[in-house]
Amino acid sequence: MLREGLRRFPRRIAAGIVVLVALLLPVVATAGQEKSTANGLKSLPKSVQALYVHANPQEPTGPSPLVNFKPKHGPPWVIGYSSEYAGNNWRSAALNRLNKVLLPQYKKAGLVKKVIVTQSNLNNQLQIQQIKQLVDQGVDAIITCCAAPTVLNGAIKYAWNHHVPFFVYNGYVTSPYAVSELGNYYVDGQHMGEQLFQAMGGKGNVLDVAGFPGITSNDNVEAGMRQVAKTRYPGIKIIGSVTSQDTDPIAKNVVLQFLASHPGSVDGVFTQSPGEVGVLQALLQSGRGVPPIVVGGESGTACYWKQHPSWVKAGLNTWPPGDEFQAAWEIMMRTLEGQGPKIQSMHRPLAPFKLKDVASQLPAKCDTNGNLFLEPPAAKYFPSSLMDKYFTHPANPLKYKG
Repeated sequence: MLREGLRRFPRRIAAGIVVLVALLLPVVATAGQEKSTANGLKSLPKSVQALYVHANPQEPTGPSPLVNFKPKHGPPWVIGYSSEYAGNNWRSAALNRLNKVLLPQYKKAGLVKKVIVTQSNLNNQLQIQQIKQLVDQGVDAIITCCAAPTVLNGAIKYAWNHHVPFFVYNGYVTSPYAVSELGNYYVDGQHMGEQLFQAMGGKGNVLDVAGFPGITSNDNVEAGMRQVAKTRYPGIKIIGSVTSQDTDPIAKNVVLQFLASHPGSVDGVFTQSPGEVGVLQALLQSGRGVPPIVVGGESGTACYWKQHPSWVKAGLNTWPPGDEFQAAWEIMMRTLEGQGPKIQSMHRPLAPFKLKDVASQLPAKCDTNGNLFLEPPAAKYFPSSLMDKYFTHPANPLKYKG
């Protein structure tokens, strides 16, 4: 009912109403927890609040229920990683950051005993079951990626009732019992669209290659791009939309199918990573030329850019997988350590990059089919100086002594 009413208001007014309502809602506390004293968005510095302008009104920006959270016991903790998909290079890169970097660091520091990983392969009911099983196994916190806004809310409440905090990265959930790490994807989509349309000279036909429809990051990026096309670029025409499932082979197939049935010109391709290498492969295979596309950090497209410096002017690390996972992991560890998150959803800025920023990371004979991710340093992507502002008692999570 509230959501329907908000649709009649301008975006900024609607966002303000949602924030106000969230701040007025009482926060339920479980046994051993005090009522939250955080003040959500209002508790953040103005410079950080600016990261929420045009955020989706549905996104919870009220006070975090975990501001006074204290775990059932001290470290080392057992972490549950509820992965809902493992079928692309983005998820593999996130898991690689966990296994090769974070887990060794936090084991050495005596903070984490082990991580239990589950895979549900896009089966929502299976993921819900697995989350409850992780809780019953005695994990101390659960982390997941890219959740739809409401699908997991029941399982998150189950975890909350058992004193297990829940964390989401690369998206948000509407449950009041979770903390999410994400970008302002609507604004990100605006920047991505702006960058592509400028590279096209402000006019022409665009093929839209979406990722996972229904996932908050995808849907908000799409909305931002389309708003820019509608309001700023009357010469841009979106002639079709296909879905890549954020997977390069699927992106290649659907783009080839589209090109085969649409002989007219395609002057630009809006795509999300992962998927950009598949788009590039399809364009090269079609023999119809390679118009500008959105470059998002995959090594294959960066290689093509290195070989054709005038192809596009800039790239955007909208969601580099290892850095995204690491940011959410550090938020989770800080919460377990009692640092007190102030808000339910934590935003970080977009990370643009130039050719010079990635050219040095590629070998002289790079591969345009490469699907590794060229990521900015984690300390630059979501710096501690920014993350500190989201907590009431900020500190380096690796230096916690219990």
